[in-house]
Amino acid sequence: MIATDAHGPLAPSVAPTSGPTPSARLAVGVIVLLGAALRLIALDRVPPAIGQDEAVNAYDAYCILKTGTDHYGTPWPIFFRSFGDYHPGLPIYLQIPFQAVLGINIWSTRLPDALFGIAHIVFTYLLVRMFYGQRSAFWAAALLAVSPWHIHLSRLAFGIAIALCLITLGIYLVASRMRGGAGDSPVNRGTMLALAGAGLAFGVTPWTYHAMIVFVPLLLFAAVLIGWRRIHAFMKRRGSRAALSALFIGFCIGVAPFAWASIRTPEQVWTRASSQSLFRQAPDAMSAAQQVAANYFRHFSPSFLFLEGDRSLMQSVSRYGQLHHLYALLLPLGLVRVIGRWRQERFGRFIICWIVLAPIPAALTQIGESSGHCLRAAGAVPAYDILAALGIGVLLDAACRLWPPVLGSARAAALSVVVASAAHFGYHFFVRYPVEAAHDFLAEWGPAFQEVARIESHYDAVMITEFGSGNAGVFYLFWSATDPATFLHSDPRYQPIESGDYLVQFGKFYFVSSEQLDQVARRLPPRARVLVVERPDIAVPGRPVARFDDAYGNLSIVLFEVAF
Repeated sequence: MIATDAHGPLAPSVAPTSGPTPSARLAVGVIVLLGAALRLIALDRVPPAIGQDEAVNAYDAYCILKTGTDHYGTPWPIFFRSFGDYHPGLPIYLQIPFQAVLGINIWSTRLPDALFGIAHIVFTYLLVRMFYGQRSAFWAAALLAVSPWHIHLSRLAFGIAIALCLITLGIYLVASRMRGGAGDSPVNRGTMLALAGAGLAFGVTPWTYHAMIVFVPLLLFAAVLIGWRRIHAFMKRRGSRAALSALFIGFCIGVAPFAWASIRTPEQVWTRASSQSLFRQAPDAMSAAQQVAANYFRHFSPSFLFLEGDRSLMQSVSRYGQLHHLYALLLPLGLVRVIGRWRQERFGRFIICWIVLAPIPAALTQIGESSGHCLRAAGAVPAYDILAALGIGVLLDAACRLWPPVLGSARAAALSVVVASAAHFGYHFFVRYPVEAAHDFLAEWGPAFQEVARIESHYDAVMITEFGSGNAGVFYLFWSATDPATFLHSDPRYQPIESGDYLVQFGKFYFVSSEQLDQVARRLPPRARVLVVERPDIAVPGRPVARFDDAYGNLSIVLFEVAF
């Protein structure tokens, strides 16, 4: 049943039901369990090892837990200094309680994003059910649960899964409280608390991932424009001003750390945006505008969405798009449904705005020549799944109109295709991807660093090569769980390079090439013993004590003992 009252994007297009049936609850429970399995199973191995951004964030959380400062010695920062850049602090602070229980490891690093990713499935279900009913809510939650884009982001400690969950939660809380009531019916305390929670959720999103600084204000502005009638109707109710004040206060509390950092240390907030801005590279405004347009439309290309994805193995599976292949059919059908009910279903307009606005942060930055950026354009993830769910509804309605007895078979067929797509992606992601992406994640260094931490007490100095090791110092701090107080008291030394500050020495650890072995030896006492960690193709005048292979079984790292 299509609702005749179409006040704003947050007015339901389907008559709300009294609540899900027991069978519906069971189905949703199965979906959530499936989504949880896809986000938690082998979380420490897929993606392989850990990226250097994840590692530095984890070690900063560990430093805060143990000392109250980050690894540079800054007490309780809002944005954390890292590699010449600054990372938003909320995802880092959320790791602290997990580290307090589990210690510093891959599980405690990635669990916050994974758990927010699971919660996001529930909030998507609730949001879609409110507007489109039980059937569409089931399909939207199911599609999000098996979404390649969402699964991958939920298994990386980048903070994006946290931001996406908070956005959907905020939209749901506002929608659920502004759609009910009419005339002079009073606004109750539950509504005030819900709106305060929505404001808090929206307010903290700029403190989760840099792209949200641009995307969330644009999305909220679109929501206000499309939903102005509903907002106006809500304002006529008794207590509405107090409720809107609660929304505003919640937002102010959430955004306060970000606002404070913007005033006190603006370079921390805007360094990333400034360094990645496309306008810094373009020779003139026309060239910049052309590149922005090219970047923007790249995120709607079949290559990005369905065939090759981001093409960065850190955040995308090779030869697999950001979305399942079946979305190439479902999205156009969902779009036809939205356009066909454009006047009645304003939330459909909001979904389109959601998708259209999401690539803007990526379009304004340098993202390469041949692919989109799945992190900076990730704001669209839940909207794609909602639109695809509407597309499934179009197919089921068509089947029912053609021959009602086949509706059950059509549902089973649709579910089978979704499950088959999930299985296809699961094979690529859980079987092929850990091997193919191991080099990008420098996976071979984890076991090597753990072995170094085990035997380093027997040596006067430890040298770890800078060749093919990323920011080796940060990786070692993470894998060895170096005591933060010990590290901070060791007078660590950094070397500024183009991509940021690299840790080159702390205590007896040197993160430099073995070619500098003689220079390091001059600082050591006679008969010193040095542990050298080097690539196998570089000659080291010492005795091999351990060897480590890469994901393909090729010798990748050798530990040498050198005596003077």
